Amino acid sequence: MSTKPTEVTEQTSIALRLLSYCAVITVLIIHSKSYLNLPHTEHWNLVFQKSICDIWTGWAVPYFFLVSGFFFVSAHKRDYFSLIKVKIHTLFIPYVSWAVIGAIVQAFSSILISWYMHRDIFANTILQYRSWSDGLNALFGITSYDMIGNGLVGPLGNRPLWYVRTLLIIFLFSPLLKSFYIRVKKGLMLLSLLCIFIWPDSLLPLIDVKLFAIGYFCLGMVLREYLHRIRIDKIFMAADFVFVLLLLLLSFYDDSRIMLYQRLLPLSTIYLLWCAVCRIHIRQNVLFLNFSFWIYCSHSLIIGNIIVGFFLLFGKSNPVSLIATLCAPVIALLICVFAGNLLKKIHAPAYDVLTGGR
Repeated sequence: MSTKPTEVTEQTSIALRLLSYCAVITVLIIHSKSYLNLPHTEHWNLVFQKSICDIWTGWAVPYFFLVSGFFFVSAHKRDYFSLIKVKIHTLFIPYVSWAVIGAIVQAFSSILISWYMHRDIFANTILQYRSWSDGLNALFGITSYDMIGNGLVGPLGNRPLWYVRTLLIIFLFSPLLKSFYIRVKKGLMLLSLLCIFIWPDSLLPLIDVKLFAIGYFCLGMVLREYLHRIRIDKIFMAADFVFVLLLLLLSFYDDSRIMLYQRLLPLSTIYLLWCAVCRIHIRQNVLFLNFSFWIYCSHSLIIGNIIVGFFLLFGKSNPVSLIATLCAPVIALLICVFAGNLLKKIHAPAYDVLTGGR
């Protein structure tokens, strides 16, 4: 028997948006790793950056899929073609637009840097590909693996768009998830847990979608049904805090167990942050909450160049690398918010296209 989905109150909606914003900032931290650009990385710098950028931030992307599944429960009442029409506007058009913008910015910055460092000026641009099909694949991130062996998802000039690509594919197959949701919610819950804890890094053939994405999306659908049963219990919250803190501290001592952390930390951290934001009273019209999608899509065009700028100005060393990693997310965030607000004022239609009307 089906139960009625939990109605989303205004305060719940704001709390979810605030968490989304926190997750976007966390993604900026993920992409601020600078030790990869060093000729030699000292152990202390390597451990710190891997722990902070790879492990402490591991909750952000799972949260994006979870909250997308949460709101899909409202959208699934539309017929399939109406849903896809909406997603073309809110996801596909921004995806293609940012992929092209990313390729242009990537080519321009890569050519300048390569010229300055006396390297192949076409390296890391779509011009390095010999056939138009390989170039299109790299430009739009059609498959996970390009023809020159880069095992990365997403467009060449804007890799973080892999999340939007994955979400688009999930929505294309949403009738199957809708059927599970209506008929066997416990089966959907089991599927989500298997995808999260047993096969998170397995890829679905042909479409190159990792199962953890489907798992968190399905879990979000189930949580929408039972959100009213989730209690903010102080004892459980304290125990969860200790558990998360111990795992985070352990990551400094042993950063080799990334798979273990990726399985245990996201849900524990999301619950802890959910308990925290539910205690915060914040207005619906707060400026920065409106820029989450814009920041996510635009930050990778900026953050890498900020890190390169640090190295060009201060030289390549481990202390400079650490400072760049700490400063780059803050600088990129400020630039993104400023640029988004400016575009919104001077050409609102262009901003709407790039953000899908958000």
